[in-house]
Amino acid sequence: MNKMRSFGALFVLVFSLLTVACTGSVDVESGESQVTLALRDSGLEIVDIRDATDYEQVQTHSHSTETLRLSFRPDDGSEVYEEDIPDARVLVSEFDEDGNPDPVEVIAGTGLFEIRIPKTSGTLELRSETGDLVGQVDFDPSTLVERQSELMNSADVVGNPVKVVDHGSSRDKIDILFLPEGYSQSDLRQFHSHVNSIVTKLKRKPAYRDNWTGFNVWRQDVKSRSRSIGSNGRPRDTAFETAGGISGVDRCVFFANSRGQQAAKNLGDRAGADVVIVLANRTQTGGCARNGMIVTARPAHVAETVAHEIGHALFGLMDEYDTPRPGNICFVGPNVAKSVNNLPWRDMVTTNRLPTPTSARRGTIGAFEGAGYCARGRYRPAHDCLMRTLGKEMCPVCRREVQRKMSRYTGSSGSSSSSSSSSSSSSTSSSISSPSGLSPNGPISTTDVRLTWNRVSGATNYQVSIQKRSGSSYREFGSVETSGTSARVTLRDEGGYYRFTVSACKSSGCSAAAQSDFTYGVSTSSGSTSSSSNTSSSSSSSSTGSLAVPSNLKPVKSSVISDETPSMSWNSVSGATHYKFRMRHHDGNSWLTYVSEQQVNSNRVRTTLREPERWYAFSVAACNSSGCSDWSEFSTMYLRP
Repeated sequence: MNKMRSFGALFVLVFSLLTVACTGSVDVESGESQVTLALRDSGLEIVDIRDATDYEQVQTHSHSTETLRLSFRPDDGSEVYEEDIPDARVLVSEFDEDGNPDPVEVIAGTGLFEIRIPKTSGTLELRSETGDLVGQVDFDPSTLVERQSELMNSADVVGNPVKVVDHGSSRDKIDILFLPEGYSQSDLRQFHSHVNSIVTKLKRKPAYRDNWTGFNVWRQDVKSRSRSIGSNGRPRDTAFETAGGISGVDRCVFFANSRGQQAAKNLGDRAGADVVIVLANRTQTGGCARNGMIVTARPAHVAETVAHEIGHALFGLMDEYDTPRPGNICFVGPNVAKSVNNLPWRDMVTTNRLPTPTSARRGTIGAFEGAGYCARGRYRPAHDCLMRTLGKEMCPVCRREVQRKMSRYTGSSGSSSSSSSSSSSSSTSSSISSPSGLSPNGPISTTDVRLTWNRVSGATNYQVSIQKRSGSSYREFGSVETSGTSARVTLRDEGGYYRFTVSACKSSGCSAAAQSDFTYGVSTSSGSTSSSSNTSSSSSSSSTGSLAVPSNLKPVKSSVISDETPSMSWNSVSGATHYKFRMRHHDGNSWLTYVSEQQVNSNRVRTTLREPERWYAFSVAACNSSGCSDWSEFSTMYLRP
């Protein structure tokens, strides 16, 4: 701390979780492009196009409440792809100049978006929540070249990345890359000292110290022609063009344009980093954040802020303070609960007093009211925590969540899988099997899902993870721990798609996470919920590469029905002359073999369900004279009595 003050400068920390090639990734579908969009005053622009098979995604967590509607309309008239994605123009300044919680939202004029779309030409559109057109651009997948930022001459990048902390291969670790902003070439030694100081402080924090072997840390020298950064939203001649006063808010320090953000991202991509931190000189305090990017200009709190924000972005931890966020929105997560009767940390509770009064002795794990930006109706595990107050350590509940997520990077074998499927390794114990049969049990509503799975011999408890789709990937939404083989999960009353995993645990560790065969789509407009399975890889027809797999298979009405003859529909496939449609059902213990298969000549079919109080699953394949496509993902529905 004293060393940093002796240089007479404060720093902007830009923390970015990038979608780069590394471990802990989600599956990549063939025939997709990874596209980076920049939304600027001049409109929507494509700044990077890559083959998605060479560009894996790190699963990160976004707590943004503002979204835009992305739509992609292929020129060949095939299925229109639509998805709600976080609005990258929304910045959040979380702390005031004294390091106290005081969240402020700022709408910047620019933003950088990462999306995945089919590898076919078409038109991309972004619209606001009210349907207004925000930006539009034509897409050509043949342009599979990395587009360089207008910033940073190659000569400004000095040497190769230097490994500051080395715990093994990047394939098996979380890699953090530090970049300098507003440092001239003669200042780069100061940058090295600043990085070393931050890393030392971060390592001392118990939540990170206990998992330190899971991290690698690098630094990459980049020289700027101007010392310090810009102000009033106007950048200086620095490597990444950051500035204070973004959108007129003096304490909001961030990239002044999307070009600077893309320049930092490019260096992270080339280094194979999971996390990129940009340190920039600034003589006033301030900070801002956007979907995993944080800027802070208070050196006394740099390490604290890094630890706090990694808690958000990598581990899905929520803010535990109760200072209102703009819009008065309350959040939930693995460390913030909506009800004392459904605490994700119930197995760690050490008191019978729920809610737990502030007069409880220090060290008590309970349900203290006031968290998730709300003073009432949200509960945190402990009196205080790093996720509530800078300068504190993480509470035991948050530390356990960090340990659970980092176990794949700190295990004795030092290996991890690059797949997020049920076969991925996410545990420290190989002596316990993964649960099987994870499936819905009973009807679902817009907010509640009851999950069941098969018991695992030797397991003392099970960990259920809830993930929500954001853009082209899934992000951690919450978690539940239970000693039984069922759990009721609350999704909150909001639209979106969710999926689930479950791990079996004992004292020596947990199994690999078994991923659910289904995702839930929750609709706020109609209150109905649809569910689709992703087990299509487990069985396929004789396929032909000339036909696409049918998509968007779903009930015409709702997934919870009383009609014994519901209709199913799906998107038409170009070149198909007919379709094969099959059905199976769940007997309460497992999915049975297919009970029917039929041929239909259109993209809609009416089926007959004979037994109530049961889940049914459906799949479809497109066919012509040359053969049939692979079977689609399953769509499921529940028949009421």
